[in-house]
Amino acid sequence: MKLLLVIIIGLIAISIIASLVGPLIALAIGGTLIYYAFKNLSKRNISVLSIIWWVIVGLIGITIAVHTLPNILFILAIVAVVFFVSRRNSNNQASMNKDARCYEAQWHEITNR
Repeated sequence: MKLLLVIIIGLIAISIIASLVGPLIALAIGGTLIYYAFKNLSKRNISVLSIIWWVIVGLIGITIAVHTLPNILFILAIVAVVFFVSRRNSNNQASMNKDARCYEAQWHEITNR
């Protein structure tokens, strides 16, 4: 039952990842515009036209970033897939180690008789 749940969650996360790859590029572009606007606005000696220009660029970047906010869901889906896959692999490894210890104990018990 746990394996089925992990598979279902994985399929849902993979479908979310596949549907949100394109807008992630727009989110990166918006973030870049916001970064450069903030970086250039924080300079000391800039003209009024430069301030107006970088405010407009920053507003465009904010608009793009707000429009692509569902990509946060994309990032969370990637984290969920990595978490569930690593957890599943660690559970499989632990059960394999447990089986090996039980086999060795049983073999030792059989050979000592």
